[in-house]
Amino acid sequence: MIKDNRGEIILLMGVLLSTIILSISIYSSYLARVGSYVNEQSSKTLLPEFLNVKETLIYGINENADPLSEESIENAFEAVKQDIFQREIKYGILFNATLDTIYPLDPISNVRYAVITISLTDGNTCITDRICVQIGGR
Repeated sequence: MIKDNRGEIILLMGVLLSTIILSISIYSSYLARVGSYVNEQSSKTLLPEFLNVKETLIYGINENADPLSEESIENAFEAVKQDIFQREIKYGILFNATLDTIYPLDPISNVRYAVITISLTDGNTCITDRICVQIGGR
């Protein structure tokens, strides 16, 4: 009687083939994840930071400026702008603002309005807005 090993060889080849397929899929999964690290700061949206910067700029100008003096408003704007820039650059965010115009509501009033263009970028996203800030009269 001759012993037939064909069944065992087929079973062995099936186990070997499934092991190879499993190894290739694990290795492919590992290679797909290499270099795909996203840090926490860049995965967040820039909009909440932009709104915070806008409110900080408005508050800082109102706290430091004399509404009757355009020079005081300009100096307060530059000081607050530099402070925000220094704070944001630490997190890789570039902040810029320009003071476009300053005008009074009435010739007699102690309220001035300043038109300011604000820009915030993280390298991928850029948000720009033009705002009108009331200075004084609060």
